[in-house]
Amino acid sequence: MIVKMSRYDFVLFAEQSDDFLARLRHTGLVDITATGWEPTEQDRQLLTDIENYRKAVAHLETFGHSESMRKGAAPYADGAQAYAAYADAQQRKAALTADVARLTKMADEIEPWVIEALKNAGCDTAKSVLELPVEEIATRADLEIEQAQKVVEILKAEFEE
Repeated sequence: MIVKMSRYDFVLFAEQSDDFLARLRHTGLVDITATGWEPTEQDRQLLTDIENYRKAVAHLETFGHSESMRKGAAPYADGAQAYAAYADAQQRKAALTADVARLTKMADEIEPWVIEALKNAGCDTAKSVLELPVEEIATRADLEIEQAQKVVEILKAEFEE
């Protein structure tokens, strides 16, 4: 008996496709063709948004059960507002992380004892150091002129970025 062959098309999630294809092959089907899918820019953006929302939900669920959650805090009106707050917090976190990395690099370039000498000389901020002439910085902080020039160059380069 000859039976007409049927054709079926399936759209699968990437994480499920290997298992599904293995089960189909196990049933003894004659021809299985697996083709990839090239998403459009709009599809890529949608997939990125979905992944970002998934991460936000997972983070909020974890945070909801943590000790750092404020129990008396007012809830968000809807999910969009909660996600907007989450995205804003992630952006602030990324900016602060970049600032910490930049400041750590700057701290590595200036010796700790030089920073302490500048503080003792009344220069508590980088801007207060930059407001003074190099000679006065060297005199106040008891530094060599070359050291004071190096500090000023590092701080100027930091503020230009």
